[in-house]
Amino acid sequence: MNTLNRKSWGDLARHRTRTLLAAGTLAIAIASLGFLAVPGLLNAAMNRQVQQGRLNEVAVSTRVTGRTTAQLGALGRLPGVAAVSADLSYVTTTTTTAGGTQNIVIDGGGLASAPVNTVLLMSGRLPGPGEALVDVADGKAAGFTVPAGGTLGVRAASGATARLRVSGTGLNLAYTPGANSTGVPVFYTSAATAQALSGTRGYNHLGFRLTDDSPAAQDRVIAEVRAYLTAQAGSDPVTSLPYTRAPGYWPGQSGFDDIIAVLYIITILALGSAVFLIAATMNALIVEQAREIAILKALGGRRQQIGGITARTAAMLGLAGAIVGTAAGVAVAYLLARYFAERIVDVSLGFGISVPVVVASLVAGPVLAVAASLPALRQALRKPVAETLTGAGTDGGYGSGRLDRAAARSGLLAGSLVPDTMRMGLRDVLRQKRRSVAVIVQVAVAAGLAISFLALGQSITAVIGQTIGKLHVSIDVGQAAGSGARPFGSQALAIAAATPDVTSAQPVETSAVQYNGQAYAAWGLDPRPLYSYRLSGGRWFTAADDAAGTPPVILGPVVGDASGAHVGQVITLDMATGPVRTRVIGIDTGQNNSGNIVYFPLPTLERLDGTPGTANSLWVTTASPAHAAIDQAATAVASRLAAAGYPVTTTKIYAYEAQITAAENSILAIVEILGLVVVAIMLMGLASTLTMGIIERTREIGILRCLGARARHIRRIFTTEAVVLALAGWAAGILLGWLIYQGLLALVRHEAHLSLPQDFPPAIPLITLAGVLVLTLIVIRGPLHRAARIPPGTALRYQ
Repeated sequence: MNTLNRKSWGDLARHRTRTLLAAGTLAIAIASLGFLAVPGLLNAAMNRQVQQGRLNEVAVSTRVTGRTTAQLGALGRLPGVAAVSADLSYVTTTTTTAGGTQNIVIDGGGLASAPVNTVLLMSGRLPGPGEALVDVADGKAAGFTVPAGGTLGVRAASGATARLRVSGTGLNLAYTPGANSTGVPVFYTSAATAQALSGTRGYNHLGFRLTDDSPAAQDRVIAEVRAYLTAQAGSDPVTSLPYTRAPGYWPGQSGFDDIIAVLYIITILALGSAVFLIAATMNALIVEQAREIAILKALGGRRQQIGGITARTAAMLGLAGAIVGTAAGVAVAYLLARYFAERIVDVSLGFGISVPVVVASLVAGPVLAVAASLPALRQALRKPVAETLTGAGTDGGYGSGRLDRAAARSGLLAGSLVPDTMRMGLRDVLRQKRRSVAVIVQVAVAAGLAISFLALGQSITAVIGQTIGKLHVSIDVGQAAGSGARPFGSQALAIAAATPDVTSAQPVETSAVQYNGQAYAAWGLDPRPLYSYRLSGGRWFTAADDAAGTPPVILGPVVGDASGAHVGQVITLDMATGPVRTRVIGIDTGQNNSGNIVYFPLPTLERLDGTPGTANSLWVTTASPAHAAIDQAATAVASRLAAAGYPVTTTKIYAYEAQITAAENSILAIVEILGLVVVAIMLMGLASTLTMGIIERTREIGILRCLGARARHIRRIFTTEAVVLALAGWAAGILLGWLIYQGLLALVRHEAHLSLPQDFPPAIPLITLAGVLVLTLIVIRGPLHRAARIPPGTALRYQ
């Protein structure tokens, strides 16, 4: 080790507390880079899962029709098709332990032997006749599961209850509720078991893997498959828009991308905050070494030599922080990726490391430390030796500034109204203006982030209430898909309306459309729907609109923004039956389906879906809003319709609201957790800055102790200083928090396509004030304890 390196190492070892604080600040900064590894880790894990599960590139839903082995073979030999599998998806109900009903999906197919959409066995064994696998995500994503070895009572299409034994757990990315955001539990059986339950002898879902997964190749395969199926069935059996999976896309990725956009913003905030803290920390280190630098200059040391020593010291400090921070960043990235995998897509994630991020983290530590020290080092090298050694200018010109004079005239720094120790604390704030501004900025950023995240939570809560509050519906009744059930006509409507405790029933057609390759929900509603629409332009439907030559539509807010369409414009929407030219007559502001929705007149959408005069859903209202009354009415409606030949599923709106709330709160929790990381960085910096301030004023503390100041007086001086700085930072944080809040609203609107209402109540800044004061008093406990226990003699000898 050469002389310069020994000098740098000695500088670090001489003041261990200062070195540890600086290295800790650097480590937290470097650890925040771990956020950047999350997308890569999750994408790699999900792509492996896609390959193992042989996930389809194209999926086609059809009417339940029998398909022979020869027909499936012919579909598999179509140009561009690499493999095909047929499944039967049967939607039915089961009885819960609480006595209510739960909608479930029975997916019957080839299970582990399927060449497309393979069911991966996670535990237990594959199901035999009368058995099923429970999806591993059912409990977490859908709130309902059955343990291995348990039994599941399934309502068959005949109305009887069939018992299925659960033989284990499985995963199919094409159906798993977490990745597909359905919220409905999924159970996997053999095709024969599903057909026996549904009372059919066929399939209603085809999954294809392609030799070329480009969009053009997918469109060609869909056209070929539709033509073949139409030729075999005599009419087009396709019942909904075909599903296409973009290259590299995996189920649940859109939800993750919405969150990752927020994650990147938080990463930028974390890095920006960390760089600021590094600069402040390095500045404090160099200020403390100012006398030593002046002595070296007086002894003939050149600027390059002195700067080299300081740069080496900063590089060593940065390397130590980089090593610790990189290790922490690897752990943070793994834990976040694992959280997203289990929470959003419900798959397990093995340990992984992003090599580029690790290398960048190790390099960033020394580079940031050296770069952050250069401004302060340049200032120290240019400062005259005599001025430094005599201590001139160390008080920042205290007493000559306007702020100093204003504080003196106010009586805060003189008179008997304020205790002497508090006046000293106030003077310290004004005397070290640069350091005080640094602390105020740190507190302002932490308070601003806290305010913005609390306000964002208020907005999310408000939008959930507004969405559900506009739906004046108690129960949503749907067809039991896969059972060959008849759509709802006037008879079904009359049965539902005549059920005890039901006050009204209204038919609704639900479907889907595509515009510019993006899929949106489509609802066919009555001119007077059980929905309180609020239009930003245009008008709602009238009874006469169904006779219009060009079908009228009302766009949800997200569709309106994405299409740029205006009232009166004609746009072409892709539907299951083909492209349809429609005329926009209104733009809604409601957040049904997060605003990703298109509304049609009910008869129009029924006709476009090929079921004129009948609907696939019923909206039902009840006399009482109590959950027990709604449960009872839902059971009665389902039983009466099933007895009349309409097997159905029911969704209680209060349960739907709870599901939406859980999903939105999950996103908010992720944002808040990551936001707390930034707040933690700022609080770490606050503790570091205050400790540095005490270290800088060690001799001053010794003089005060020699003059008779006791430990409580020292604590009161520094407590006053910290509280004043915290209050100033909180005041600045209110404006900063409002600006960050506006940015988050814009980000959510742009990336997640969700328009949140403005909700910034005065209570949020007050709550933040209490939190800032409490946290400030907590983080200064360590520095105060050190300041109060320094022996006077040691303090006076401190260099």
